[in-house]
Parts: sequence; C-alpha cells; structure tokens
Amino acid sequence: MYLNKPAVLKISGNLAENFKAFKQEFLIYFKATECKLKSPETQVAILLNLLGVEGLKIYNSLKIKEESVFDILDALEAYCEIQKNELKKLFTFFTRKQAQNEDFNTFYANLSELIKFCNFGKCEDKLLKAQIILGIADKDLQSQLLKEDLPLEKIVYSCQAIKQKTLQVDMQLNNNENKGSSSQGQCDKKDHLQPTQAVFRYVVNNFIKSKKNRLSPSCYVGNFSWKIMVKCTENDSVGLFLQCNADSDDKFWSVNANVVLRLISQKEGTLNIERKFQSLFNPKRISPGYNSIISWKDLFNGYIKDDTVIFEVFICAVCRCT
Repeated sequence: MYLNKPAVLKISGNLAENFKAFKQEFLIYFKATECKLKSPETQVAILLNLLGVEGLKIYNSLKIKEESVFDILDALEAYCEIQKNELKKLFTFFTRKQAQNEDFNTFYANLSELIKFCNFGKCEDKLLKAQIILGIADKDLQSQLLKEDLPLEKIVYSCQAIKQKTLQVDMQLNNNENKGSSSQGQCDKKDHLQPTQAVFRYVVNNFIKSKKNRLSPSCYVGNFSWKIMVKCTENDSVGLFLQCNADSDDKFWSVNANVVLRLISQKEGTLNIERKFQSLFNPKRISPGYNSIISWKDLFNGYIKDDTVIFEVFICAVCRCT
C-alpha cells in the first residue's frame, strides 16, 4: 500500500503554523505505517529523515536530552512558538512611535521595556537608538539627531533637554503672568509649588567586567539635575541611589520628591526590583538610596544580560519657586 509522506518542515513563512501542519501529517503517517511497532531509535530516525535539511538544523540546535519521537516533537513545537512570539515582539518594538502629546520619558521607558525581549544582543543599544530617532514626534529634533552618530546616552539627554527647555519656557511665562498680577512680584500661593515628574533609565555595559561605581548622565526635572548612582559595595551587593543637584553652588535649594528606584528584569517572567521612598533633597542630603538592592549572585537570576544591567528611576518632584 502506497502512502503519502509528509512534506518537509517549511522554515519560511509562519513557522508555528508550518510546524502544526507538519506534525499533523507526520502523526498520520506514523500511525498508518505502524511505526510504533518499531524500535525507538528507528522511530526517531524516521522523524528526523522526514523533517528535511532545515528542520534537522533546528533539531541539532536544540540539543534535546530525551530521544523519543514525542520529546522531539514537543521541543520543536516549543521552539516554533517562541519564534512566533518573538516576531510579534519585534513588530511591536519597530512600530512603536511617540504619540503627539506623549512625554518622551514615557516613550523611552516603553521602548526600553520592549527591546528586552527582542534578543538583539550586542546590537541592542544601536537599535534602541535608531528606534528613538525614528519614533520621536518632534521632527525638527529628529533632523538634528540624524546629523551626527551620537551614543545612546546623548540622544536620550538631547530629547530630555528639549522637553525641559519647553517646560522652563512655560514656567517663565507663568511667572511673568504672576508678576504682572501681584504688586510684590511674587508667586501666588497656589502656584508656589510646581510638581513635575519623569522616568529615565541608565543602561550600564561591562557591569561585572569593570565592577566599579557609576553615575548616569543628568536628567533635568523641575530645573534640578538628577542622576542615577550605582555603587558596588564591599559585601558583594549592588547599591542604588538617586543624586540631586550635586553640582550646584546654591546652598539653600530644596526639593521634595517621591521616588521609585528600579532594577529592570531582562528575563521574561522575572519581575523588576523596586524600592520606593520619599525624601526632601537639599545640600545636606543629595544622594538617598539603598546600599543593597541586589547581591552580585542574584543579578544572574534575570537581571543581567551580555554583562549589561538596566536601572530606572521615577521621580515626582515638588519644586519650590525661587
């Protein structure tokens, strides 16, 4: 009796759907030819023969411990589903654009979250940088950024600086209006406190290799300079702090802020580590934080990838008029 053999596994197109079709055809063939009566080694050989050249390459890359037909089919199916999900994540990342009224820090934080699961490896910073430029809503700024190949940190800083400049102009206009309506030229009480907020990230490369204290570029929120400070402590832990206005010569400034410090997970299914606090920042207290947010050992439970660690801070500050 002549039986049709299953077509080889097609790698092009929708791999998950292609595998479903191959699996169905193979199981029909497996039953019709009474392969279950043959030895397990023969059954596996028949499956690998029918997979085709490209399918066999996938099988070899998986290094499956168990060697039964159904173990191999399960492993191949899981692989094909992962490829399907990864394609969706790539699509989501490359089509992410900044909405017209969306804050840049929100856009940047979302892009940084999406890229974690795209498996770009050493190209991650380069592709994140490209997607920021492609996706930002400010086309004048986009044109400026395309003139020079800047590192990721400077591109992020440039985008944040443009927003801060706009905020400063708006605040200056509001202050001028207040001065015009007040005989003493002071802020009204209801405008005396100006709340602002931002989210920004610090991507640290060569983290284990260098094992040294780090300080991020500045992010300006409410006319203050904020930096993420990472310390490698003596007890083999990673310390995380938020520094405010460290370079200021003013001895009388102060700003009250609600802060969320985060160590970003780079493994799907692993949660970010968060620490929340409220602090009055002033010249005597410029860098509050935590001496140990994670141990060096626990970094490898999903928080370091290609020797890169990602830190993030959310700031909601109430800045006093001067």
